[in-house]
This record gives sequence, structure tokens and C-alpha cells, in this order.
Amino acid sequence: MDSVTKPFPECVEYLTQNIKLDPYFNEYFQWALKNEIPTVVLSSGMTPVIKALLEKLVGPDSDKIQVVCNDPEPRDGKSIDQEGGWQLKFHDDR
Repeated sequence: MDSVTKPFPECVEYLTQNIKLDPYFNEYFQWALKNEIPTVVLSSGMTPVIKALLEKLVGPDSDKIQVVCNDPEPRDGKSIDQEGGWQLKFHDDR
């Protein structure tokens, strides 16, 4: 991930425009909601990216999906909004 230097918001925008998720996920998710079955996404990705992708795919109900994954964090003395300003904080390192 150190080779990715774009500001984090630009990365999220790029990924939401270019990643395609399983076209049947929304159909499953609507069924799960109707049947009161919780949905959890466990990913090695980053929470803001996964949540943005889910919001794009399923809309406002995406907040009903629990997401367990890594998070971006600012590098020392920087902001994630800056070029080279973010790094991964692994979920298990908390």
C-alpha cells in the first residue's frame, strides 16, 4: 500500500467508480433484510472504501450491514487528505 500515494478521498472515489461487486449481492441483501438475517462483510479492505461501495450498490440500507475490516490512518504529521498522507491500520493491531 505504500506505493499508493494519492490522497485517500481520491482513492475512494476511484475505487467506487471502477470496482464492480457481485451483481446478485443486492438481491441477497434485500432477502436478508426481509428475513431479518444480519449481514456482515469481513474484508481485508478498508472500512470507508467498503462502505462507499456498499452504499453505491444497495443505497441507504447499506448502513444495516456490519463491516469488519482495516482502516486508513494518517501518517505522522500528515492528513489522509494529503498526497502520501495515509497508511493502513490493521484491524487486528487495535
